[in-house]
Amino acid sequence: MTEFMASISEFLIALFISTSVSKVINYKAQLGATQILFKNSTVLQVFFLEILAAMELVTAIMLLINNPRIRRIAFLMTAILFICYSATMLIYLLFKQKSMGDVHCSCGGILGTGLISWKLILRNFIIITISLSIFLFVDSNYFTNFSVLEIFLGIVFAFVYNTLRKILNSL
Repeated sequence: MTEFMASISEFLIALFISTSVSKVINYKAQLGATQILFKNSTVLQVFFLEILAAMELVTAIMLLINNPRIRRIAFLMTAILFICYSATMLIYLLFKQKSMGDVHCSCGGILGTGLISWKLILRNFIIITISLSIFLFVDSNYFTNFSVLEIFLGIVFAFVYNTLRKILNSL
């Protein structure tokens, strides 16, 4: 169980760091999903992306901290973030306006920026379920420490994976 939670934590750390960096560096490409919530205000769209990027980075840092309580809260934050992402996607899929056309998710990072679909909601539901399960049912004593090397390798792997996926999709 410890190795599974460590793997999930490392994945989430790489995920949140890569997506937050992606939102900051390439914010114009990430504005698609924010149009669902803030149609007429680019300022609000950019502000919302900045808030999300900050929350993702804080969650990643909390997962790195060697304190079981803080890590449990980070898993709760993960679930809350993914519930918000899924709710936005669900609003789009259920009440899609033809004038919006197809909208890309603002995931970024290792998840890429695919079109909003039911498949993304299913992926998010799996992440929500795992995060909430760890938060609710796992004793704090199971959490392990991560070395800087493990985290660095996880982030490098995530960026390499995303780059390869983009190359393969373009073929």
